[in-house]
Amino acid sequence: APARRKWQPVPGQTVSARPVRSARPAAELHNLIRGITGFTQMEGKRLKVYGSRVVEGVSGDAGTIADPAAFVVACGDGNGLRFTEIQPEGKRRMQTADFLRGKKLEKGEKLG
Repeated sequence: APARRKWQPVPGQTVSARPVRSARPAAELHNLIRGITGFTQMEGKRLKVYGSRVVEGVSGDAGTIADPAAFVVACGDGNGLRFTEIQPEGKRRMQTADFLRGKKLEKGEKLG
């Protein structure tokens, strides 16, 4: 197998956000979000993730919404990540519950 390269920021860029790659284990992604802000793409716009919780036993393809009511995204290890605090592009930082009051998600919707 080829050697994995460690992620490096673009020269001059600060490390304040890293992409959330849903194929990775949920616990690893949760720790990434805890350490520095993670982000993904939703409907072509950046979605910053400030808080998350690991949810065990989630079905679905990695990177898809497994539970729209709780904003749980399936990960590559059979677990999921529930986003608890987010910031959609061009909007303020908010609790996911507030976001879900104004946005209906679809099960199986792909992020990233």
